[in-house]
Amino acid sequence: LESGVMRPLFLRDGSLLLGQTGRGWQAKGGKVASLQHVRWDGKTIAPQIKAMTATATGLRIDLTQPLASNVSGDNLLAAFTLESWTYRDAPDYGSDELDLQPESIKALRLSEDRKSISVALSSLAQKNVHPQQTARVYHARLKAQALFETNAPDYLDAYYTLRAFPADHE
Repeated sequence: LESGVMRPLFLRDGSLLLGQTGRGWQAKGGKVASLQHVRWDGKTIAPQIKAMTATATGLRIDLTQPLASNVSGDNLLAAFTLESWTYRDAPDYGSDELDLQPESIKALRLSEDRKSISVALSSLAQKNVHPQQTARVYHARLKAQALFETNAPDYLDAYYTLRAFPADHE
């Protein structure tokens, strides 16, 4: 885009009008201000994480595109990382990441349509590390170019804030 988006507006035809300004910041597009009209071509869908949700065994990641047919379980495991942390919740501004840790993956399972990844965690424990801590933040990262056929960015990231995993109702 030509400048920093400040006023997005979807029009009745489904297209997107973007009012943009750099507002004195270093906008990456290089222009001080711009107005751009974006129209979807009706067929291009970029690989992205559509949703990340908590499950009784860990997390589920839903994708906009299926993973490439040559991606094996080992390829997926090598291209996937998950870490978590919590913050101190206090009236003064800001907190360091507390208890930042890589999450141990018990198993990754790819859905039949290859558009959903079930992540079984080795532990669902939510440690208490500070008397004023927030919910735990989970950060999933996929090395996307190793997983999709085309149009993939280098990485796909998703974040989920969680107090407790849901109970298994089966």
